[in-house]
Amino acid sequence: GMYLPLDSKQPAQRIQFQLIDSAAKVVLTTAETSVMMSALQAEQRASYVHIELERVEGLDASQANSNQVNPRHSYTPVSIHPSQGAYIIYTSGTTGQPKGVVVTHRGLSN
Repeated sequence: GMYLPLDSKQPAQRIQFQLIDSAAKVVLTTAETSVMMSALQAEQRASYVHIELERVEGLDASQANSNQVNPRHSYTPVSIHPSQGAYIIYTSGTTGQPKGVVVTHRGLSN
């Protein structure tokens, strides 16, 4: 899977376009942005799964930026090829419509 950063301060129409255009399957939100995302999901009859991070049992959302691995959990290494997509970033677009650009894992390491 790839990461798609969404700015909740952007107009709802732009966020909705990015979700549809990227074919997002899972959307992670905070309690703060959950209501907006639920409304967008209902409006577009989207098929993505909406998960509010604060409601995930055993997950401390305040530690989201921590680089520490929880020693109580077992993590399975995943094989990733450098040409696989890591994230999608949307540019402003010359036509007025944002354009999604896929950044590969190789691109992350440069």
